[in-house]
Amino acid sequence: MFVHLGRRLALSLLMVIVVSFGSVATAQDNDSFRLVRLSYSTGWDALPVVVAVERGFFTRQRLIVSGVAANSAGAVAQSLQANSTDIAVLPQRAFISLAAAGTNAKAIAVNSWGTQMQLVAPPNSGISTIKDLKGRTVAVGEGSAALPFLMRILNLEGLSPDSVRILQMPADQLATALPDGRADAVFDMGHITGPIIGAGQAKAVLNPQDVQKNLGAVGAMPVLASGRFIKNEPEVAQRVVNAWLAAQRYIHENPKDSAQLLRIFLHRHGVTVPEQLVANWIGLQRYDKLHEWTDNAIKDAEYNAWGLKQAGAIKEIPKLGGFVDNRFVKQAMKQIATN
Repeated sequence: MFVHLGRRLALSLLMVIVVSFGSVATAQDNDSFRLVRLSYSTGWDALPVVVAVERGFFTRQRLIVSGVAANSAGAVAQSLQANSTDIAVLPQRAFISLAAAGTNAKAIAVNSWGTQMQLVAPPNSGISTIKDLKGRTVAVGEGSAALPFLMRILNLEGLSPDSVRILQMPADQLATALPDGRADAVFDMGHITGPIIGAGQAKAVLNPQDVQKNLGAVGAMPVLASGRFIKNEPEVAQRVVNAWLAAQRYIHENPKDSAQLLRIFLHRHGVTVPEQLVANWIGLQRYDKLHEWTDNAIKDAEYNAWGLKQAGAIKEIPKLGGFVDNRFVKQAMKQIATN
């Protein structure tokens, strides 16, 4: 009796396994859900990813996202180069460095855009214009996007890189650079310089709006895809871009909820940020209008590449147009217009 029962149970289990595997095969044949390996930072630029995951935009595109939040842009870039990452969110500076080194990855969308750079100095420093920086020490974050913008501003005012001492330091040390006397001014992202002003340690010499106006800066941040992923899975890449644009639209239309999602994301990575500061971050970045890499966005990034070369960060200025693939964004925009 128990033998027959065991055989019936085994046969039933076998049928369940066969049916289950059959269901998986059918799902794959129908191209239902597809896996995407995604790498991004633990900072504010992860916002479109966070929104796309938590508000279901990836799910609507039938994507299973294996996401990894890395502590450094270098780690994200390495995984993209090694094809262990399909899609990566990187700062523009990292994109320029990859292109200069000859990457096979391409920018398939704009993650966000806008200049967050701000120049601050102590109220009694005697620094009220860019020309006042001559012979002074200006602190910027290590690996920060601020460095090329600083080179551009100096060039605009007729100052050479050698006329200013540029001190690169970890971002978490910038807040103490002025009171400690290590720097005469700080030039970096608004979310770093804002608290320095709030603490009464500095005044704004150049606001983000001034930087954008004076330089005509775009500051587009890339969504990058590996060459292997684009070649082998273009249809899945299209789904990723569809979800990305939907998330960007959500951020633009729902900044308060998006700010809360970002604040929770940062807290899960051990960073507690005041609610108003997170709202300010989102206000400094743009998620509307610019989704593809336009000629103007590419030229702006190449000007930043020039700035990086001036600073000795790269040896050659890459032609970034060869590292851009706009077809997925164009298709997504057509779908949005149709719907």
